[in-house]
Amino acid sequence: RLMESELRLTRFCFKYRTGLILLFLVLCGLAGFGIRRIVVDTQLTNFFKSDSVFMRSMDFIEQRFGNTGPVEIVLTSTEPDGLKTIDFLNKTERLVGRLRELPNIQTVLALNPVLKTMNRALQDQDPSHYRLPDRRDLLEQELLLLSLSSSGEETLNRYVNPAWTQYRIQARLPRMSNNEALVLFDEIERITCEIFGEDQAFHL
Repeated sequence: RLMESELRLTRFCFKYRTGLILLFLVLCGLAGFGIRRIVVDTQLTNFFKSDSVFMRSMDFIEQRFGNTGPVEIVLTSTEPDGLKTIDFLNKTERLVGRLRELPNIQTVLALNPVLKTMNRALQDQDPSHYRLPDRRDLLEQELLLLSLSSSGEETLNRYVNPAWTQYRIQARLPRMSNNEALVLFDEIERITCEIFGEDQAFHL
């Protein structure tokens, strides 16, 4: 019976070989077109209905506490105190500003506002001095004052390591698909390279 079935199949294939080849090519074309439309997404919130308890809870958190998805830009140096320079801090200030301009980013966390607040405090709370220190000795003074309190030292350790070879800037993102996040990461990398140049090492 098996040989008879094989013979029938063979005769069928020979008889309609042209049609089968055309059908195969059509199916390959459809498969190729379909593969390009496949989207792999691990954003779990997309699997819940918008009116579910889980999604209502997520909306509540994001509306009241800001975006919930963090991404960190970690700038690095191989030299001790390699990032403790006025020029580097000015560039981080530009990066923070550019990140805040991106439509998908509403919150950017960095050491910069802390340093600007310290700088203003050292100048009798003059609002015009709410800026980064413009001299290395002022920077060292502000860092020393921060390190004298446990909360200040905790803040420092959150954004920069003691050797000043790693500097962190955190941006908070809304819920988005993997593909949307990858596009945003590419844009963050492009902006960081534009501001710091190709020689500055960093990773997300």
